[in-house]
Amino acid sequence: MTTGENTKHRPSRRATPGWVVVTLRELSALWQGGRILVLLIPFSMALSAMAYLLATNNELNLIPPKEMVLLVLQVTLGVSILISLIIGANALSGMRENGTLETLLVTPISRRQIILGKFLAALSPWPIILAISVPYAAILAPSPQFLWYSLLVISLGGTLVVIISAGFGLLISIYSNSNKSSLSISLVALLLSLSFTQLPGTAQTGNIGRFFRRINPMESTWSFTEKALVNNRTIDELTSITGPEGNWLLAPILGAGLVLGLLFVYRPKLNLEGKLDVDALLGLFRKKPSAGLMIMFILAGSLLFAPRALASEGVVKQDVQISIDRGYEVKRTGDIFNFTTQVKNSEPHQQSAPLVVAMNIINLGSGQPVDPEDWSPERTQAVDPLRPGQTSELHWEVDPILKGDYLVYLVVAPKPVGSTSTSQPVTSSAIHLTVKQYTWLNPGNVLPIAIGIPAVLTAAWLGLRALRRREIEGASPTSA
Repeated sequence: MTTGENTKHRPSRRATPGWVVVTLRELSALWQGGRILVLLIPFSMALSAMAYLLATNNELNLIPPKEMVLLVLQVTLGVSILISLIIGANALSGMRENGTLETLLVTPISRRQIILGKFLAALSPWPIILAISVPYAAILAPSPQFLWYSLLVISLGGTLVVIISAGFGLLISIYSNSNKSSLSISLVALLLSLSFTQLPGTAQTGNIGRFFRRINPMESTWSFTEKALVNNRTIDELTSITGPEGNWLLAPILGAGLVLGLLFVYRPKLNLEGKLDVDALLGLFRKKPSAGLMIMFILAGSLLFAPRALASEGVVKQDVQISIDRGYEVKRTGDIFNFTTQVKNSEPHQQSAPLVVAMNIINLGSGQPVDPEDWSPERTQAVDPLRPGQTSELHWEVDPILKGDYLVYLVVAPKPVGSTSTSQPVTSSAIHLTVKQYTWLNPGNVLPIAIGIPAVLTAAWLGLRALRRREIEGASPTSA
């Protein structure tokens, strides 16, 4: 066999995909040059100050540990959204402004692969920022199980809104002829999306307020995280299509699908001018009906699946009794305890109506109201109709989060048969719950994290700067 034949049958190397080349180039510019690290240093310092204050300040110790973790993760998510939006908004308009976009466009890499590489680079800070926040959340979390659960919750919602922010910034960058206009439009859109969080509480709790909270991807993700971590709602309950507490991730999912569809299905025209091609946008529905229908479906879905208000009526009178298995309990803050109740139909010859059992907590000390949703994953439980003399056993879980004296009691009420029926609800005896303060946060464990992480990030940034300077000096021609 000749050498030519060996060469002929030798398998050829496959060329590296264009999107991989663009992604690696962007990652090198963002991370190797220290552009992102210099933003993460003040972020880690802010988390360090927050963790130290939460661990040492007596007034802030009144905040339950779950809310402390929620605060850290919300700051983490907010910083990730802002950074990914800035990177996406600067991705192409910055190159167009400094004259380097033309060099990229003349390469054999397709426009779609260029956009994909820029998009993946804009997503890269999200997992790093989340990893930085893990030690702080671990210090503040009441248990390892809650830590892992909180990371799962923030990963689900956070990934969706980061995709939306990075993709939206990239779309604006494609059609902006200057970096200033791209950043301005992106930041104004971000502020508008968060403006509903500043409305009074009464405006946010009405039917219209709840509707706008659910169709706004940023606000719905905020609410999803808070309800899952603080209000003891399960992920299945919050993502259910039909439940009254469901649909909180529907808007982020639809928003992420819309952004990805505009970027990679519609394929916006990437050119040197950076002007919006209105004719091409209108032609989307004429030339690409499948893409147009997909966008229309996404927009309509946010309205179609918006939760509807549930009507409520009175209750009918039933001879039912409810008992509780204990009279008092002494616990420390964060110690979970369980108790059992029994609901009995005392009617001798009549089956009961469907029943609803609700748990209530009274603060005997300050008299301040207590939200049972913050203390228990099950605020209410439903009981099927009971036969005469039949008993149903219910199990409850309580997680005391603040010290003090409390009464925990339950109310059972039959469901109504008509809008004009009414009756006296039946109340159980109460559990006298005494909660003693227990400090989960040890300042001795906070300081190494609060000082160490910013120091490590600063050292890494300085090291990258030194390596970069050495490469530049090594590449420069030596003087004679």
